[in-house]
Amino acid sequence: PYIRVSRPGVYGSSGVHGSRRLEREINIMSAALDVIKARYVIDAFSASGQSGGGHVVTSLITKRSDLLCAVSSSGAVAVKMRILQRGWRRDVTGYSTYFDPIDHIDEIKSKSDVRIFLLGDPRDINVPFATQSAYHKKAVNAGVDATLIELKAGGSEHHGLVREGIIVSTWCALGFTKGTIIRRSS
Repeated sequence: PYIRVSRPGVYGSSGVHGSRRLEREINIMSAALDVIKARYVIDAFSASGQSGGGHVVTSLITKRSDLLCAVSSSGAVAVKMRILQRGWRRDVTGYSTYFDPIDHIDEIKSKSDVRIFLLGDPRDINVPFATQSAYHKKAVNAGVDATLIELKAGGSEHHGLVREGIIVSTWCALGFTKGTIIRRSS
Protein backbone atom coordinates (compact mmCIF):
# COMPACT_ATOMS: atom_id res chain seq x y z
CA PRO A 1 0.00 0.00 0.00
CA TYR A 2 1.03 3.58 -0.52
CA ILE A 3 -0.32 7.04 0.17
CA ARG A 4 -0.02 9.88 -2.30
CA VAL A 5 0.37 13.29 -0.72
CA SER A 6 0.30 16.36 -2.96
CA ARG A 7 2.27 19.48 -2.25
CA PRO A 8 0.27 22.66 -1.52
CA GLY A 9 -1.49 23.87 -4.65
CA VAL A 10 -0.80 20.72 -6.68
CA TYR A 11 -3.21 18.03 -7.94
CA GLY A 12 -6.24 19.55 -6.24
CA SER A 13 -4.70 20.22 -2.83
CA SER A 14 -5.30 23.57 -1.19
CA GLY A 15 -2.55 26.15 -1.08
CA VAL A 16 -0.53 28.18 -3.54
CA HIS A 17 1.82 26.28 -5.84
CA GLY A 18 3.86 29.44 -6.39
CA SER A 19 4.94 29.30 -2.73
CA ARG A 20 6.94 26.15 -3.28
CA ARG A 21 10.49 25.46 -2.08
CA LEU A 22 9.94 27.58 1.01
CA GLU A 23 10.44 26.32 4.56
CA ARG A 24 6.65 26.59 5.03
CA GLU A 25 6.00 23.97 2.31
CA ILE A 26 8.45 21.56 3.95
CA ASN A 27 6.84 22.10 7.35
CA ILE A 28 3.36 21.46 5.91
CA MET A 29 4.52 18.23 4.27
CA SER A 30 6.27 17.13 7.46
CA ALA A 31 3.07 17.79 9.44
CA ALA A 32 1.16 15.67 6.90
CA LEU A 33 3.58 12.79 7.51
CA ASP A 34 3.06 13.18 11.26
CA VAL A 35 -0.72 12.83 10.82
CA ILE A 36 -0.36 9.83 8.51
CA LYS A 37 2.14 8.23 10.87
CA ALA A 38 -0.20 8.57 13.85
CA ARG A 39 -3.38 7.56 12.01
CA TYR A 40 -1.95 4.43 10.39
CA VAL A 41 0.61 3.53 13.08
CA ILE A 42 3.58 3.80 10.73
CA ASP A 43 7.13 3.59 12.08
CA ALA A 44 9.03 4.67 8.98
CA PHE A 45 8.49 5.87 5.43
CA SER A 46 9.87 5.25 1.98
CA ALA A 47 9.18 8.42 0.02
CA SER A 48 9.35 9.31 -3.63
CA GLY A 49 8.94 12.74 -5.18
CA GLN A 50 9.00 13.93 -8.79
CA SER A 51 10.57 17.29 -9.70
CA GLY A 52 9.42 19.70 -6.96
CA GLY A 53 8.33 16.65 -4.98
CA GLY A 54 11.95 15.50 -5.16
CA HIS A 55 12.85 18.83 -3.59
CA VAL A 56 10.39 18.12 -0.78
CA VAL A 57 11.72 14.60 -0.17
CA THR A 58 15.36 15.72 -0.04
CA SER A 59 14.37 18.60 2.23
CA LEU A 60 12.42 16.37 4.61
CA ILE A 61 15.37 14.03 5.17
CA THR A 62 17.28 16.91 6.74
CA LYS A 63 14.55 17.28 9.37
CA ARG A 64 13.17 13.78 10.02
CA SER A 65 14.61 10.46 11.19
CA ASP A 66 11.71 8.26 9.99
CA LEU A 67 12.45 8.44 6.26
CA LEU A 68 14.41 5.29 5.49
CA CYS A 69 14.28 5.62 1.71
CA ALA A 70 14.19 8.92 -0.14
CA VAL A 71 13.80 8.91 -3.91
CA SER A 72 14.05 12.12 -5.91
CA SER A 73 13.15 11.70 -9.57
CA SER A 74 14.11 14.64 -11.79
CA GLY A 75 14.28 16.53 -8.51
CA ALA A 76 15.12 20.15 -7.89
CA VAL A 77 17.75 19.21 -5.31
CA ALA A 78 20.22 22.04 -6.02
CA VAL A 79 18.01 25.08 -6.56
CA LYS A 80 20.67 27.77 -6.86
CA MET A 81 22.68 25.65 -9.30
CA ARG A 82 19.53 25.07 -11.37
CA ILE A 83 18.87 28.82 -11.50
CA LEU A 84 22.41 29.47 -12.72
CA GLN A 85 22.39 26.62 -15.26
CA ARG A 86 19.06 27.73 -16.69
CA GLY A 87 20.38 31.29 -17.03
CA TRP A 88 17.66 32.71 -14.80
CA ARG A 89 18.03 35.74 -12.54
CA ARG A 90 16.03 34.05 -9.76
CA ASP A 91 13.96 30.98 -9.04
CA VAL A 92 10.75 30.73 -11.09
CA THR A 93 8.81 31.24 -7.86
CA GLY A 94 10.32 34.71 -7.53
CA TYR A 95 11.58 33.89 -4.03
CA SER A 96 15.19 34.19 -2.98
CA THR A 97 14.62 32.62 0.46
CA TYR A 98 14.06 29.10 -0.87
CA PHE A 99 15.25 26.00 0.99
CA ASP A 100 18.07 24.46 -1.06
CA PRO A 101 18.56 20.76 -0.17
CA ILE A 102 22.17 20.65 -1.36
CA ASP A 103 23.07 23.25 1.27
CA HIS A 104 21.69 21.04 4.07
CA ILE A 105 23.28 17.67 3.28
CA ASP A 106 25.38 17.80 6.45
CA GLU A 107 22.13 17.73 8.46
CA ILE A 108 21.10 14.35 7.00
CA LYS A 109 23.64 12.09 8.69
CA SER A 110 22.63 13.21 12.16
CA LYS A 111 18.96 12.42 11.48
CA SER A 112 19.00 8.84 10.20
CA ASP A 113 20.52 6.16 8.03
CA VAL A 114 18.38 7.12 5.07
CA ARG A 115 19.14 5.68 1.63
CA ILE A 116 18.86 8.33 -1.07
CA PHE A 117 18.23 7.61 -4.73
CA LEU A 118 18.50 10.36 -7.33
CA LEU A 119 16.93 9.53 -10.68
CA GLY A 120 17.52 11.74 -13.68
CA ASP A 121 17.95 12.04 -17.40
CA PRO A 122 20.97 13.96 -18.80
CA ARG A 123 18.62 15.31 -21.51
CA ASP A 124 16.25 16.86 -18.93
CA ILE A 125 15.39 20.40 -20.01
CA ASN A 126 13.51 21.34 -16.83
CA VAL A 127 15.94 20.30 -14.09
CA PRO A 128 19.50 19.82 -15.36
CA PHE A 129 20.98 16.40 -14.56
CA ALA A 130 24.17 18.15 -13.44
CA THR A 131 22.27 19.43 -10.39
CA GLN A 132 21.39 15.89 -9.33
CA SER A 133 24.98 14.80 -9.99
CA ALA A 134 26.30 17.63 -7.81
CA TYR A 135 23.90 16.71 -4.99
CA HIS A 136 24.95 13.06 -5.27
CA LYS A 137 28.64 13.89 -5.13
CA LYS A 138 28.25 16.17 -2.11
CA ALA A 139 26.09 13.57 -0.29
CA VAL A 140 28.59 10.76 -0.90
CA ASN A 141 31.46 12.98 0.24
CA ALA A 142 29.51 13.69 3.44
CA GLY A 143 29.16 9.94 4.11
CA VAL A 144 25.48 9.73 3.16
CA ASP A 145 24.22 6.60 1.36
CA ALA A 146 23.27 8.12 -2.01
CA THR A 147 22.87 6.47 -5.40
CA LEU A 148 22.56 8.31 -8.73
CA ILE A 149 20.59 6.49 -11.41
CA GLU A 150 20.65 7.73 -14.99
CA LEU A 151 17.47 6.89 -16.92
CA LYS A 152 15.64 7.89 -20.06
CA ALA A 153 12.71 10.03 -18.96
CA GLY A 154 9.41 10.52 -20.71
CA GLY A 155 7.96 13.70 -22.16
CA SER A 156 9.29 16.37 -24.47
CA GLU A 157 11.41 17.81 -21.66
CA HIS A 158 12.82 14.36 -20.72
CA HIS A 159 11.62 15.10 -17.20
CA GLY A 160 8.96 12.48 -16.38
CA LEU A 161 10.24 9.78 -14.02
CA VAL A 162 7.27 9.45 -11.64
CA ARG A 163 6.75 5.72 -12.24
CA GLU A 164 10.44 4.92 -11.93
CA GLY A 165 10.64 6.87 -8.67
CA ILE A 166 7.79 4.87 -7.17
CA ILE A 167 9.38 1.61 -8.29
CA VAL A 168 12.77 2.50 -6.75
CA SER A 169 11.05 3.63 -3.55
CA THR A 170 9.26 0.29 -3.37
CA TRP A 171 12.46 -1.67 -3.99
CA CYS A 172 14.21 0.29 -1.27
CA ALA A 173 11.36 -0.30 1.19
CA LEU A 174 11.50 -4.02 0.40
CA GLY A 175 15.17 -4.06 1.31
CA PHE A 176 17.05 -4.42 -1.96
CA THR A 177 20.67 -3.96 -0.98
CA LYS A 178 23.67 -2.25 -2.48
CA GLY A 179 25.14 -4.17 -5.35
CA THR A 180 21.78 -5.32 -6.68
CA ILE A 181 21.91 -5.18 -10.46
CA ILE A 182 18.85 -3.59 -11.99
CA ARG A 183 18.26 -3.80 -15.72
CA ARG A 184 15.43 -2.02 -17.42
CA SER A 185 13.77 -4.20 -20.01
CA SER A 186 12.76 -2.71 -23.33
